[in-house]
Amino acid sequence: AYRYVVNLGELILRAYGNSIFITVVGTILSVLICVLYSYALFRPDYKWRGFFNFLSFFTMLFGGGLAPTYFVCKQMLGLSDNYPAMIVPLLFNPFNIIIMRTFFKTSVPTELIEAAAIDGSGEYNTLFRIITPIAKPGIATIALMNAIAIWNEWYIPMLYIRESKLYPLQYVLIRMQNDIDFLVKNASSLGVEAQRIAANLPKDSLRMVLVVLVVLPIACAYPFFQRYIISGLTIGSVKG
Repeated sequence: AYRYVVNLGELILRAYGNSIFITVVGTILSVLICVLYSYALFRPDYKWRGFFNFLSFFTMLFGGGLAPTYFVCKQMLGLSDNYPAMIVPLLFNPFNIIIMRTFFKTSVPTELIEAAAIDGSGEYNTLFRIITPIAKPGIATIALMNAIAIWNEWYIPMLYIRESKLYPLQYVLIRMQNDIDFLVKNASSLGVEAQRIAANLPKDSLRMVLVVLVVLPIACAYPFFQRYIISGLTIGSVKG
């Protein structure tokens, strides 16, 4: 099964590169949007806080549906056969915003923001130079959750990507598995040569190889986030 995947060569390497690029860029942008949005909801002096809080929460209960989403993304925004098509639809996650807002409330004292304002610090300077270092555990947790979600995404590329050179790894592996399953199930009607090829295909072992290929990069990245995640889980706990 490993030899079968290695023989694909350039296709797998290009898919790996696409997935890594999409995951890195998408994670950075989604975390930035999450931090900015949740920080505004955290600030008690922001008068539109209730409206934007309801707006983000409303999208968790009701969605526009596949057809309107497809029309907006492809026809209005031009998200088709390009990298933004696989990044933009995943940038806003209301669940992560709620988590980040709660983390700000439990770990960032409002007196610190008031003290920074008295010292003449602007809003963005306060956020990125004072608040962000305190909120590193929460930001790291959100970053890992976003990275895993973007890395595992295959449905959006199926909708908006037609050029094979842009396929991410997950979509390539799913297509590969589906093609093998189709060939194995229909080999008897495709001739003797197809039956011989189907008999030599690593059907079950290939699934295990695909699991390894998908999990390995995230498993390598997890240790870099681990200490921040542990800090985020234990923050606010009672310490004796």
